[in-house]
Amino acid sequence: MNGPSGIGRPRATSAAPTAAAPPRDRREELLAALDEVPPLGPVALRVLELLNDPNASAADLARVVSRDQGLSAKLLRTCNSSFVSPIEPVTSLPQAVVTLGLRAVRNLVLFDAMPVGKAGGAWTEAEQRIWTHAIGSALGSRLLAMEKGGVDPELAFLGGLFHDLGRILLLQVRPMTYNALCGAAAPGLPERLVEHECLGADHTEIGGAVLRRWGMGDELAAVAERHHNDPASLDPLTLLVVAAECLLETGAEEPPPLHVAAAARIGLVPARQENLRERLHGALQKEQEFFHLSA
Repeated sequence: MNGPSGIGRPRATSAAPTAAAPPRDRREELLAALDEVPPLGPVALRVLELLNDPNASAADLARVVSRDQGLSAKLLRTCNSSFVSPIEPVTSLPQAVVTLGLRAVRNLVLFDAMPVGKAGGAWTEAEQRIWTHAIGSALGSRLLAMEKGGVDPELAFLGGLFHDLGRILLLQVRPMTYNALCGAAAPGLPERLVEHECLGADHTEIGGAVLRRWGMGDELAAVAERHHNDPASLDPLTLLVVAAECLLETGAEEPPPLHVAAAARIGLVPARQENLRERLHGALQKEQEFFHLSA
């Protein structure tokens, strides 16, 4: 990971293992393998719908979560943990939702549904790096949306969370190859060109295609597909997610020109970035503790 918090931007290198299969064959094999990746389950999708419904209540959310026995147990266990420290034991799902808050429940549900760290319950270094970066990007995007306006903060959260979904999926369907690519690119992640040469497609294409297949909508799919494009060509949501990457930088590392240009286009001046960065890192620390507890 980059920096002490582990959320610095991924760094890339051209060094990577050489793949033997023709590019077209690799791409078709990869896309076929992605068909085996389960989509976000009905509980996760319904939770997202409820959180966009201003009339939804904690009881509504609890009713949806109750359909998944494992998730219900995890929610109650988390709520009664030393991390939350309730005054009295929490014994019902509606009470757990109220105690944790809607955002925390949403995050727990998405974390449980995402296809990462499932095999044997173990996280590889690459998975942890990608997921931590996704959480940081989600929190930073929401923070920036609240700061600048123009984009719904909760949509911005999802845009940041899912923007690198393709990397997680590549780890799922090609774990040995992608872990080797990540190792060659340490302490960052492989470039899109390296992904394409070795796997037949890059994470932007994969992420956008799968988000559409999961029914997550064109806005979120566009973020996954276009977050490496010229900021001048980006829609407001994708532009904000790219600009939020500046908030993830740590230490003396220089932000990539793409992120700097995006920040400039939304009027995020360097002095303000530093204040928001401090707030983001504090929020991320709490989220990391929560997710590690809930894993």
